[in-house]
Amino acid sequence: MYCSKCGAENTEGSQFCNKCGASIGQSTPQTNNDALKVQINEAKSSEKTGWILTAVGIVIMLIGFLVGAGSTATRYIGNFQYETYHPNAAIGVTIAICGGVIGFIGAIAASFYMNKWLQLNKKLK
Repeated sequence: MYCSKCGAENTEGSQFCNKCGASIGQSTPQTNNDALKVQINEAKSSEKTGWILTAVGIVIMLIGFLVGAGSTATRYIGNFQYETYHPNAAIGVTIAICGGVIGFIGAIAASFYMNKWLQLNKKLK
């Protein structure tokens, strides 16, 4: 039995929704379909948020790589070549790692919600 207002699943015979407190009344196939549609829309919205988080993570990671890459310099003294590393190199790597973690979390969230709305869509049909 699903709430027609928020789409939450409730136990049979419940008079009020456990999630939003709305009156449930009689469950009909139409209200169940409406509730599933609400859940599908919420899952799709959450999936979009996950993909946006992934994109933001990738951008942050690229910024970190650029900061880190721009922080090394090759110097020549006579015939000798050596590289020096600026403290920004460590900052760049840290930013890149943080961006990677954010992107990974976003991708996991997006795939979770995509799977959720696909399963709900199967119930609807």
